[in-house]
Amino acid sequence: MKLLDNLTYTELGGKRRLRHYVKAALAILAILAVLAPLLLVELKREAQAAAPTPFEWPASTPTPSAVTSTPAPTAPAIDICPPEPAEWKLLDVYPGDNYKRIAPACVYDGLGHTIAWALAVHMGYSGAAAAQALGFAHLPLAGIAGLDILTNHTGPLRVSLLHRPLHPDYAAWRFDRQGNPSTTFALLGCFRTATIAGNRVEQWGDGYPVLCVAARDLLADADYQFLSLGEHRFASLEGNPVHRRTFEFFGYEGKGNWVWLGEWRGLGSDDLDLAQVAGEYRLLTELYGASTWNTAWLAQTYGLAMRPLPAGWRSSTAETDRQAILDELNAYNL
Repeated sequence: MKLLDNLTYTELGGKRRLRHYVKAALAILAILAVLAPLLLVELKREAQAAAPTPFEWPASTPTPSAVTSTPAPTAPAIDICPPEPAEWKLLDVYPGDNYKRIAPACVYDGLGHTIAWALAVHMGYSGAAAAQALGFAHLPLAGIAGLDILTNHTGPLRVSLLHRPLHPDYAAWRFDRQGNPSTTFALLGCFRTATIAGNRVEQWGDGYPVLCVAARDLLADADYQFLSLGEHRFASLEGNPVHRRTFEFFGYEGKGNWVWLGEWRGLGSDDLDLAQVAGEYRLLTELYGASTWNTAWLAQTYGLAMRPLPAGWRSSTAETDRQAILDELNAYNL
């Protein structure tokens, strides 16, 4: 009874009320419960932050690595994983967060297979060439304009998407001063696309039972692009710095297969801190159990490196060629 008297008091009406200092303590605990996951992420990012790597312009033209001549490692076997999402567990990473970790982790092999294609089409492979090299029967790319996703506060939300051009013969290189690719993907979580309402299950995921979202980071002190389609070539030689993150959605098609749905239109960041992203990748890998998907991972897992740039690529600067490529891509997407 003494403990109860210390924590509460009796008002004139005979009801017990919490004392003010108890209310204050409970409020502090509630705030800490909300902030704890955010503080954990920030502290780990600071502890694991890597020093930025200086960029030097080489004396000669950048020469990207050719495709390795050694036998390609065997791609991860995805057929041994449970193919039905109902057999997967989506585990909490943070309390109350709808973006989950998938178990078993072998499910990520199928997702990584599609992200390998998404990396290759930044490295000089056309969509068709990347699909052939990675063993896809068709391009793992959906040309949809919108998608219903799950949010933490407002339930399912319709978002607009941007996606890579669908033309199978379009090829693009994106690289930094040293001629190295500058694209990295990192998993930010997954969720089921169904809501239980009473005794009914409502499916709202555009036909994809599970969606995953990944950060796509472009990190270069100078960003160069070379585009190729048919007989047209165009090189962008401005070399502006890019520290950009976009949010990419991937949908599960079944039988271990995933498709790249596109980028959340209008949502992204252009001010990534190069000193922190390496630590962030390690933390995301620890939290969600998936690899950091980059060019080193692509070479190790699938034996693919960036295709060499064509001879004389620097001279391909005619705006008429650039416009011809854009016109053909737009016509194909119609």
